Amino acid sequence: GVVRLWQQKGWEIALHGYNHALKKTKHFGIIPFHKYSEFVGVSLDEQKTKLNKGAEIFSRHGISTNIWVAPAHSFDINTIRALKECTDISIISDGLAMDVYKKHGFYWIPQQLGIFRKMPFGLWTLCLHPSTMSDKDINLLDNQINKNRHLFINFKMDILKDRNRSLLDNLFRYSHGAIRRIKKLVRSSS
Repeated sequence: GVVRLWQQKGWEIALHGYNHALKKTKHFGIIPFHKYSEFVGVSLDEQKTKLNKGAEIFSRHGISTNIWVAPAHSFDINTIRALKECTDISIISDGLAMDVYKKHGFYWIPQQLGIFRKMPFGLWTLCLHPSTMSDKDINLLDNQINKNRHLFINFKMDILKDRNRSLLDNLFRYSHGAIRRIKKLVRSSS
C-alpha cells in the first residue's frame, strides 16, 4: 500500500496506537495536554494487547518502525512499560524540550508545533493531520517546506543523544503549559 511506498522513499513511519478510540480520562498522561486518551488509565495488559495488535497490522503490511507517536499526545507509565515489553520501539516523538533527550530507556524527540514556523534555536518537529487540512493548508505547507528545505533533517540522522532533560528543557515545558492555560482562559472569557 501507500504507507509501504512512503517507507521505501525513506519516510519514517511511527506506530500511533491501535484504534485511536479516545476516551475521557480523569488525569493527564505523561504529557499534560489532554484529558482524553486511548491509553491513559488503561491496564498494562490491555495496553500490551493494543500495541501488539497495532504492531501486527504494521507487520502484515510489511511496515517496520521503532518510533511511537501517541494519539492525542496522551499516554502513561503503563504505555512505557508495554512499549518496552511488546515492541521494538526505541524512540518516542512527543513532549516539550529544546532537543532530543533520553528517559525511561527511550529517546524522546520533542514534538511542539502544529504549523510550520521558523524557530531561532532548538530542534522542532511538526504534528500534522492531513485529513483535517484544506488544500490551501497543504499547498502552503508544501511551499514552506520547499523554501526552507535546508532547515529540515532526517528524523533519525544523528540526532539521538544520551542526554538528560536540561533546566532549559524544563523551563520551556512549564512556560509552554502556562501560555496554553492563559490562552484557554482568554478564549473562555471572550
